[in-house]
Amino acid sequence: MRQKIQTVILGLIISTSLFAQKTTFYKDENLRKETSEKKAKFKKIEFYNGDTLVIQSRRISDNLLIAESKWLQDKPVGIWTKFDMTGNLISSRNFGILVYSKEPIDSLYDNTKENENCTNCKSASYPTGNSGMFQFLAAHIKYPSESIKRGSSGTVYIRFIIDKEGNAVPHSIMRGVDPFIDMEAWQIIEKMPKWKPATKNGEPIESYWILPMRFILR
Repeated sequence: MRQKIQTVILGLIISTSLFAQKTTFYKDENLRKETSEKKAKFKKIEFYNGDTLVIQSRRISDNLLIAESKWLQDKPVGIWTKFDMTGNLISSRNFGILVYSKEPIDSLYDNTKENENCTNCKSASYPTGNSGMFQFLAAHIKYPSESIKRGSSGTVYIRFIIDKEGNAVPHSIMRGVDPFIDMEAWQIIEKMPKWKPATKNGEPIESYWILPMRFILR
């Protein structure tokens, strides 16, 4: 019986070690053309950090990190990064900051309801009006490549706060599409220029806005 238990444990150890790290080799930095280790210029390394699957792509000549992603139960988690061929950061996405909520924010002025619940209040406004905001969105929204591969499309409803100084601060995703599209919407809000804050009796107050962003595959 003891020998059987030891055999099972040994089998588990061997099985774990086999899946501890997987390396595949590629000719190109986008990891499209898999090849042999001898001909490769780049490699993809997959390993587990606890329950989290970490995937890295590296240049073989100097082991330079090109990209890193993290997955937990097939969902993106943590910070995803991409670097150029000189090691400079191109992009960073922190999926840990995404908040999903439909709970009302009773303490703040709701710009979508005009002045129903606030006397002598004026709604916040984008500095160049709604047309300017739509131009900003059209110029900055990028369809995530991961969502294109998944065939994901739809409308994200994101709620954000406009503070007294006019800064747009993401608050929560009220209705999402997929984590990558939701993250794109979140980062777009972070990039927005300052708004004209809402006012009460002529004094700036904090308020919130709900903005739908449509992502459609064509």
